Amino acid sequence: MGRLSSLVKETAIYGVSSILGRMLNWLLVPLYTQYLLPDEYGIVTELYAYAAFLLILYTYGMETAFFRFTNKLKNKQDFILNQSQASILVSSVLLSTMLILFATPITNYLEYPGKEKYIIWFSVILAIDAIVAIPFANLRLRQKAKRFAWIKLVNIFLNIGFNLFFIVLCTYIVTQTRESSLKNIIDRFFNQNELVDYIFISNLIASGAVLIIFTKEIIKIRIRLNWDLLKEMYKYAFPIMIMSLAGVTNEMLSRAVLKKWLPEGFYTEYSNQAALGIFGAAYKLSVFMTLSIQAFRYAAEPFFFSRAKDKDSRELFSSVMFWFVVFGSIILVVIVLNLDIIGFLFLRNEAYWDGLIVVPILLLANLFLGIYY
Repeated sequence: MGRLSSLVKETAIYGVSSILGRMLNWLLVPLYTQYLLPDEYGIVTELYAYAAFLLILYTYGMETAFFRFTNKLKNKQDFILNQSQASILVSSVLLSTMLILFATPITNYLEYPGKEKYIIWFSVILAIDAIVAIPFANLRLRQKAKRFAWIKLVNIFLNIGFNLFFIVLCTYIVTQTRESSLKNIIDRFFNQNELVDYIFISNLIASGAVLIIFTKEIIKIRIRLNWDLLKEMYKYAFPIMIMSLAGVTNEMLSRAVLKKWLPEGFYTEYSNQAALGIFGAAYKLSVFMTLSIQAFRYAAEPFFFSRAKDKDSRELFSSVMFWFVVFGSIILVVIVLNLDIIGFLFLRNEAYWDGLIVVPILLLANLFLGIYY
């Protein structure tokens, strides 16, 4: 029971950053649904769906491989850390360079002509998020859950803060009829007709701040790749990447392809872009289950590796599964019974309410996915 309570304690600390932090981030949904039309929110939904797929390719299972090999070769932990970080750094720079070079064809395919800036911003965000993945994994390995939590919260609060600054404060100031020096300053960099831009810019600023926090760890990297070790790590990581792509396909494929696959005019009241925005906003209401699973995984992955060889590991993991299903089922029932109230509170435009029908299905699907993990 002592080992199980240790897992519960770490899950609670990680939950501060993942559940509380992402819950705060989730509170941006009322903001977006109030200020953005479904067509505009459809852009946000689609690009973040593609970003989820790309982030898997950027990290290619290296986090889990890092856990595996540092536990396997305990006397070479620093060497494995450097190799993992160097590999991610090199690949991230290469992938982001390719995205930037092909920005125009990508925006044309997505039907956002002239919006190459979206691809450039996302290529930088993805590279940063991939580069800091190994430092975050190292904190988990060393059981520095508190440092992990506060860095994650810094990222969340900066993202929320800049969203509020741009979308609420700047919009309020520039729409005032009375001229002022503050209004003149904000008019120089803010365009109220391009609110989607500032969602991505806020994310970029928040990710950049995390990179700065990890500067000390990152500047220690030596780009001297040991291919014998990395081949073994890649061999281990590749199936994990495929599995992760399968998982993100379950969660994100609907949002990535809905606009393309939906027959034009299928919904008489909405365009395909607007339908995607409505679906994306409703999807956010399944976040409670998703975040619970995420917090659990942060603590469980290193826990499972460290306890795998124990004699009573089967009984221990069985107990973990039992309580996971109990708490997941409670979350599902509570949300479904209060769905009308939750929808009214968090989807501020009635146009988004048509998507509430999908929420119970998504909650149950996420519970099953958690059991699979």
